Amino acid sequence: CRFHKEESKRFSARCPALTCRVRSEMEEMDENVFRYECILNTTREIKTSERELTRALNKKEFVDMDLVWDVIDRYRDAMLSIKGQDIALEAEMCSKIGAIYEKVLKNGVKAKQYFAQSVQCALSCMHNFNNEAWFIIARDAVQKYQEEIIIKEEVEREPLLKEIEKELEVLKNARAKSWQEFIRTCYKNFPPKVNNFKSEEYDNKNVNVDKGKEIIKKTITHYHPDRNREFGTKWHTLCEEIMKIANNIYELFK
Repeated sequence: CRFHKEESKRFSARCPALTCRVRSEMEEMDENVFRYECILNTTREIKTSERELTRALNKKEFVDMDLVWDVIDRYRDAMLSIKGQDIALEAEMCSKIGAIYEKVLKNGVKAKQYFAQSVQCALSCMHNFNNEAWFIIARDAVQKYQEEIIIKEEVEREPLLKEIEKELEVLKNARAKSWQEFIRTCYKNFPPKVNNFKSEEYDNKNVNVDKGKEIIKKTITHYHPDRNREFGTKWHTLCEEIMKIANNIYELFK
């Protein structure tokens, strides 16, 4: 590449009319050469790091932690050198670092960060990595962490759901009758705490099928959990349950 580059410079010097075009092509070639050199060096670094990690983990007496940290540093340096040049390689290295933090260093917080970054990078490539081992590891890990969060949230919600058991029973019975009865019950028994609410808009005479979609949308706005955090955890949890039912009703109008 360098030989052809110098030859092109000499040739263009003899023909000024071609100088601008050749210079532009040379700049593009320089960028491509730099990019492929980065990719090549990073690929080599990945292979070397994999061998070093295997050696660190296969010590008979103990895991060579110094070598493990050296491998992480290698991956990080390689990520910096490839940043903006090849997102797929960046995603692969994030996954490999995440795996080290999860399996070797037992640091779930760091592992989660790197796995999430890996999946995010991979999805931004608009390429299918579903058959790549590193992507499967990162994707499954992210899914596992998400499931753990959901389980944790459900456990934390159980006492709150117990607290509002009677209110939920009232709402479920109202919904069983009709969506109109559900709306009336919400606004009569549990009026919204947010501003800009007029109770007369939700009287029996105004709640009809024609206005159903519009009214449900307003209900979702009034009881949206994000707008009701400041009124305490009990009210916030009740709003979450109202939202679930209201969203299901809204689907009927689509």
